[in-house]
Amino acid sequence: MSTDTNHPHYRPEIDGLRALAVVLVILFHLGLRCPGGYVGVDVFFVISGYLITGLIARQVDDGSFSLQNFWLRRVHRILPAQAAMVACVLVYGMSYFLPSDAVDLAEMTRAQQVLGANLHLTAQDHYFSPPFEQVLMHTWSLAVEEQFYLLFPILMIVLLRCGRWISVLAISLLAVSSLVSAVWALRGSPDTAYYQLQCRAWELLMGAGLALLPASVSMRHKWSQLVAAVGLGMILYSAWFYGNKTPFPGVAALVPCLGTALILWSNQQERNLVGKCLAWRPVVLLGLMSYSLYLWHWPVIACLRYFENTARLPQSLVLPAVGATFVLAAVSYRWIERPCRISPGTIPTWRAALPILATVPTLLLASSLVIWGKGFPTRFSPRTQRLAQSITNQPRDSENRKSPSDRLKSSNSPSEFGDPSGRFTCVVWGDSFARMWHGAMESAAQKNNVRCFGFGRSATPPILDFAKYGRGLDSSFEESKNSYVEFMRREQPDLVILAGMWETSYRRPHFEQQLRFTLQTLHDAGLRVAVMLPPPLQDRPVARALALHSAYGHPSRPKGKSWAVYLERPAIRAVYRACEGLAEVIDPGPCFVNAQGIWTVENREGSMYSDHCHVSRVGALRATPLFDELFATLSKTSVGREHGTTSTEE
Repeated sequence: MSTDTNHPHYRPEIDGLRALAVVLVILFHLGLRCPGGYVGVDVFFVISGYLITGLIARQVDDGSFSLQNFWLRRVHRILPAQAAMVACVLVYGMSYFLPSDAVDLAEMTRAQQVLGANLHLTAQDHYFSPPFEQVLMHTWSLAVEEQFYLLFPILMIVLLRCGRWISVLAISLLAVSSLVSAVWALRGSPDTAYYQLQCRAWELLMGAGLALLPASVSMRHKWSQLVAAVGLGMILYSAWFYGNKTPFPGVAALVPCLGTALILWSNQQERNLVGKCLAWRPVVLLGLMSYSLYLWHWPVIACLRYFENTARLPQSLVLPAVGATFVLAAVSYRWIERPCRISPGTIPTWRAALPILATVPTLLLASSLVIWGKGFPTRFSPRTQRLAQSITNQPRDSENRKSPSDRLKSSNSPSEFGDPSGRFTCVVWGDSFARMWHGAMESAAQKNNVRCFGFGRSATPPILDFAKYGRGLDSSFEESKNSYVEFMRREQPDLVILAGMWETSYRRPHFEQQLRFTLQTLHDAGLRVAVMLPPPLQDRPVARALALHSAYGHPSRPKGKSWAVYLERPAIRAVYRACEGLAEVIDPGPCFVNAQGIWTVENREGSMYSDHCHVSRVGALRATPLFDELFATLSKTSVGREHGTTSTEE
């Protein structure tokens, strides 16, 4: 079961299965009608667990197993090609990426070098909508395997002393526990479920348990054809019928993982038809290159998407991306992977591994220098620097760097800004579309003697009994929402402002009804409520597009959109209907719209947007007069309350 084709335990159909896995992943990242192609990673995990466990078990049985030799072989197998890819990406990024993007790349490089790429990504955006400039995003799966390789051999040494069946039972229990943790994590922290070892270990352990089954538990040849066909069908079904709305990993991940296990099991004794197809020489060759293909495909796609400044690779660039991937993978496989592998029978030494291991501190130092130099912004003109600075002015940044548990804690505790001893109080409840206005509210609140409390969390609309963006109803955050309402009932603020990405919420069922229900709840509590309209969605990230245009003459310079047309969009009309008689609508348009009625995207100070939908700090400050005017009305409201009415007119 080695990857060496001359090894007596080599099974070419496993390399064929690797080829299938990497093709599915590449199709998924290219956006070529393979919405569930991410299951290729799960296929890899099961194969890895199967091969590594078989190798350890054989060596333990014949008394030749050594932890040092095992880890050194993994170093020779994994690190050289990976280090070459990371080094090339880092040099390329420092040559062409905007400063903040170069820093992001360096931070990811640093995490990847200490086997923490998956932990770093847990705190970032979701896998199905990744920041396309994150060129090393795909190394999360390598980190999971590397963490597994560090821990699992020690466990195997202990278990194998107790016998095969005891080992199978213990691994099965661990796998079930890991699967349960993945299902549980999906409810509150899908990114943890997707990226972290404790929620992915069951896939590797499934392969491990299969490898430990005694030879007597083998597949009869007359059934192997059917079993292998079913296994292949399960993998292809999940690849073509899963998507970004599939709760994953969890129970859904059982389908591709079991499919992989069935193919491996049914071909153990004698190769069946599926095994023979997978063992076809061209497919095997693709499988032998699968590691290098996996390493290089995403950096190629991500860099092309970066300069196109789009989240989806244009069709015209698909073939060039595939061609570049195969050329780079072939070079990596022929001149890096193969020469660095240790032949069977050869005992690895630390002396031979030292030059390879030296790449780790070298890349750590290089990435740290980039972070220290803040991406070396002086590479670009002052105008490009001003525009690029808006990319980092995102209200989501500080929260996304927190752990999931810290996010939950912070969402339950309000942020305070404005005048801490203010006579009036205002509660701002919403997602990142609420926090992006805090800068504008700050100075207006201080000027008007207003103390502000900010509640909410990214991707969680300020609507009661309503799902998060792109996900199901989250009970923990529904409890948080109810606690916000209780806070407002108790404190009776002078003003409540709701702000969210209403166009995204509008796509979910019952948006208008639930928004009106929320407003009715607050209205019944005797609160004055206002709903903030978001800026119009742009076709691509504005700040990055403007900066790339300034730096390289990028042709896709964004243009503003008509505010009048935007106000007629169904989502915005639904907000107005929901607010009727219950809340006022805050229209930021007058602060941003020019004489032609177009929402502007930049001024001399920089970009009005940080991405394609959030206003930057520069943009938010344009709305300061709007909040100044709004907060000035609180004194009149207060007078009205003293006279038994909440009217703002005297």
